Amino acid sequence: MSSKSCIRVSALPQVLAAGLLVSCGSGSPSSPGGDVGTISLELVSRTPESTYHLRTASFAIAGPTTTTLTTDSADSEATSLHAKLAVGHYTVTLADGWALYRGATGAAEVRVAATLLSANPASFDVTSNGTTFVPFRFATDGLVIATGATGTVEVSAEVNELRGLALLAGDPVEAGSADGVGAAARFDTPTTLVSDGQGNLYVNDSHNLTIRKLAVATGEVTTIAGSPGEYGYVDGVGKAARFVFPYGMALDDKGNLYISDQFHLRRLVVSTGEVIDLKIVNVPEGTALSIGSALALDASGAPLVVDPTPLPTSSVLTLRRVDPESATATSVAFVRSNVEGIATNGTGTLFLTEASSHMIEESLYFPPATQLAQATWSLAGRQFDPGSADGPGWNVAQFSRPGAIVRDSTGILFVADPPNGTIRKIVVIDNPNNSEGNVTTVVGQAGVPGGPTPGPLPAVLGRPVGVAVLPNGALAIADGNAIYIARF
Repeated sequence: MSSKSCIRVSALPQVLAAGLLVSCGSGSPSSPGGDVGTISLELVSRTPESTYHLRTASFAIAGPTTTTLTTDSADSEATSLHAKLAVGHYTVTLADGWALYRGATGAAEVRVAATLLSANPASFDVTSNGTTFVPFRFATDGLVIATGATGTVEVSAEVNELRGLALLAGDPVEAGSADGVGAAARFDTPTTLVSDGQGNLYVNDSHNLTIRKLAVATGEVTTIAGSPGEYGYVDGVGKAARFVFPYGMALDDKGNLYISDQFHLRRLVVSTGEVIDLKIVNVPEGTALSIGSALALDASGAPLVVDPTPLPTSSVLTLRRVDPESATATSVAFVRSNVEGIATNGTGTLFLTEASSHMIEESLYFPPATQLAQATWSLAGRQFDPGSADGPGWNVAQFSRPGAIVRDSTGILFVADPPNGTIRKIVVIDNPNNSEGNVTTVVGQAGVPGGPTPGPLPAVLGRPVGVAVLPNGALAIADGNAIYIARF
């Protein structure tokens, strides 16, 4: 094995703590006084699932002995670097250009987006005849791995979550349709995200006309239905199916993913990849049902869709409940126009985002619908007054064209606020005169450009359009051409 090695880390959503730098060059430097010690830099960390490898790294060491330790290739298999240095106090600087990779058994190694967490330069002391390890800690995809005690270097079996915003899969700028792991995967304008509660996300990759599956634990992305660039209302299995413009999605407890696809309602059987067009859906009057983008499920698992055809002489739209077995629809409520997202509590309450009025509304739905005013009221946001203010209810809090909305198991709502570049949290407060919501911003900073930028929360987002709650309470966020994870 060459004494020159590259730091290479397997590409996974996790963090590697690299131990001290080791000389990777033309031999060990001589000691001015003859009293020397050893430094050791570990280049590989392992977890039960993955291996991380640091590559293409250059470490500048300054002190009684000055030297530069480098890895000389991007595919070196060296696991550590070693050098002899004169006794004394040193600093070491990791130069730009390093890369972290993740690998797993049976999978190709991929480069992951990573952040250096430790001080740079780092300080350390070399003692006579001793071995010194200088930890360099890296974060990738929100996890941290720690080095062992001085004198030995071992990766901790315990992986601790790093709180903050991290890349989960895709590239924020570069569009594509490639399956892969983490940063090696590519999306083209992912929109709606749905969590199955088992550690998987289903992603509507709208411009690719495909439905993708993302395993959160590994970052692996696979296409389960549709073919990039191929459109149509075509039933089929997996890549043989075709979509026109998939947008809203909801998953029932039987593994059926319902998708609003332009003016059609589609059903994707997740276990088989089979796509079925519920093309014979009719409203009670016998006319064809138009399907808007917003979609949710009621307590029985039946899809609730917005019919984008307004009532005569009105901008009011109708919310329809679709019986997936008989493919018939019934009217259950009236809603205002421009509904971008629907969340339900499973017992007859709807939470609706209205982009054009910049509001979140709460509605009690019960068939047959009667009048909007009897069942719907403003929950949060000032009507026709866009902004980014946090605060209570509909008289202080402001949104700017709110979009996706999701409810967690405790009743808290999370709303994507794309123009503000934020994710908002709404705590619903019941009172005698209907509910109101207390709004706070939990991810992103309104008016701060440059996102998405991973880091400690609130971090910076670009234009988030999709949001889902993961089983551990973290949020998955679709922003640009990538999926991020926000851990609180």
